[in-house]
Amino acid sequence: MFLLPGLSQAQLRIGYMSPQKVLNALPETSAIQKKLNTYLQQKQADFSKKQADLQSQVETYQKKKASLSKEEDQKEQQRLTKINQSLDQYRQQISQDLQKKRSQLLGPVLDKVNGAIKDVADSMKLDFVFNKETDQGESILMYVSQTGEQKYDITQKVIDKLTNK
Repeated sequence: MFLLPGLSQAQLRIGYMSPQKVLNALPETSAIQKKLNTYLQQKQADFSKKQADLQSQVETYQKKKASLSKEEDQKEQQRLTKINQSLDQYRQQISQDLQKKRSQLLGPVLDKVNGAIKDVADSMKLDFVFNKETDQGESILMYVSQTGEQKYDITQKVIDKLTNK
């Protein structure tokens, strides 16, 4: 067990929660997810169209390759390689844009959640609030007794605060 300077064991009050469970309980989150899905579907459709166009150009190149001079063949290969690289960059850009859009849309919700966490922690006079799990749902807390869970898991209190229950 570790102790923090200036705090004795008796003084230290810790809570924990599942931010993902809180986010899942909010109607705003599902609306945001729908917007992100729509955005991603549009971008994927555009990407698929560009990918199909490249594939068509490659097939055309392969059909006429035998009739091309060595210089023409090299130029065509370079052109197709450039298009393929651009397509890879576009895929990366889609991923970055999606992350940016997710951050923009979720930012206000996360601010609201953080405010509710602070309010609940303040009302319970907690010194620390830990995250119960990673974004992938893997447990961070190795063990919490049933009594500890009832007493220190503030997830539902945060949900209630956000949904005005």
